[in-house]
Amino acid sequence: MKTYKIYSPAYRPNGLKGTYYSIAWCENNGEIIRIYGDHAWGRDGRFFHEGYPNIADIVGMPFSDADRCIQIEEVEIDSEEFDSYFKQYTEYQHKRDAWDKAADEITGADRYWFFYDKKGKEITKNWELYRSWARKNPTPRMSVEYYDFLKAIK
Repeated sequence: MKTYKIYSPAYRPNGLKGTYYSIAWCENNGEIIRIYGDHAWGRDGRFFHEGYPNIADIVGMPFSDADRCIQIEEVEIDSEEFDSYFKQYTEYQHKRDAWDKAADEITGADRYWFFYDKKGKEITKNWELYRSWARKNPTPRMSVEYYDFLKAIK
């Protein structure tokens, strides 16, 4: 098995801030097994491996913007480091999903219409209700940052 860092550099004038990153696990022949990160969903709502089964097939392809062409670099991954990150990030996601579900019980699924009327005016009593709930139920905090998965690259 081989692993790759996938990246789509952002505009050079902004110092490459906004670059997209992922890690891909592939068979030795380049066939994609799994991608984790920004490129996981591929393009057009399909996983890359559904339309492009080999890692070589996506090199040079635009991603997000026309000038953000995909590049790859073969890397070695510390599996324990990645698994530790993934466990922590997944735990956060479960906590966040539970928080969102609890918030939906207060606001309904469409929060905009809870906070604003049809003319776009704020509904003050609803904001007060939500803020009171939010003070008692703070948003879960991540114990790892999203791009910390890159620390698994040796």
